[in-house]
Amino acid sequence: AYMYAGRLDDALRVLEEAVANSNRQTMVVAHLAAARARHGDVGEANALLHELLRRRETELVHSRLIGTVLTELGRVDEAFVWFDRAVDDREWPMAMWGVDRRLEPIRGDPRWDRIRQRIGIPD
Repeated sequence: AYMYAGRLDDALRVLEEAVANSNRQTMVVAHLAAARARHGDVGEANALLHELLRRRETELVHSRLIGTVLTELGRVDEAFVWFDRAVDDREWPMAMWGVDRRLEPIRGDPRWDRIRQRIGIPD
């Protein structure tokens, strides 16, 4: 909620605490990485992204989470590769495709609608 209200410092504080208290749960790490990217902490966001990619080798890290972090980093082409993979794998987080405000910057991209159609979300 803090991120959407433009209170990034508060969001980062809460997410750092959540990462520590969740034993670095992957979804929480991904949210922190996206917040770091939005805050302009690109180096830290990339480090967290690499952590998620490394952990993906041995545990569940949803492709959609990777795509969301890449979107926040401005790496849109790479993000869509991961979003397509998430659809192919029928990941449950894709159910939030139409309502996740972090993805607003890519809604005008034609690939957005293609994925929306693949998921079956109406116009």
